[in-house]
Amino acid sequence: EEVRAFFDQNRALFGKPERVHVARIPFPLNEKAKAEAALQEAKRAPSFADVAAKYLLDPVAKAKGGDTEPYAMGAMARIGDGPFGMKRPGDVALFESKFELNVVKLVEKLPADVIDPSSKEIDRQARQTMSSHERERWKSALLAGAHDSGTTEFAEARLRVLSAEAQHDR
Repeated sequence: EEVRAFFDQNRALFGKPERVHVARIPFPLNEKAKAEAALQEAKRAPSFADVAAKYLLDPVAKAKGGDTEPYAMGAMARIGDGPFGMKRPGDVALFESKFELNVVKLVEKLPADVIDPSSKEIDRQARQTMSSHERERWKSALLAGAHDSGTTEFAEARLRVLSAEAQHDR
């Protein structure tokens, strides 16, 4: 029951949030006309990868056709969160972040993973996460108490024990 309560209070620690998978062609902020030309070309072209190959300078990105790994909102500052507002796979748009301009093609939207709280894996993960959170609370309390009382030797010894327990839990 304690594990279930921990899980319910900390669902964000388990599973994956909504993500987008995109392909992109980045441009410096001062090349807006070039980015807009690439956008129009990408909208008309049968293959975004061909347009990406024309504009991309990085050979690895070029070989991948501008494809990126899926990412969660707030996790890709260079592109920004604009692609989360795109509707259909295949849509192409231009986004500006504080770093660069990006011609972006939406490859797919990946919904947040739904977690079955009754699964044994979730029970194991919740217990493991719960014990690591408990260790962190202990560490903070020990260090604060040691600092206040000047007994750092005891706190350091106890932290070594907690570290050994953590290694054992893994």
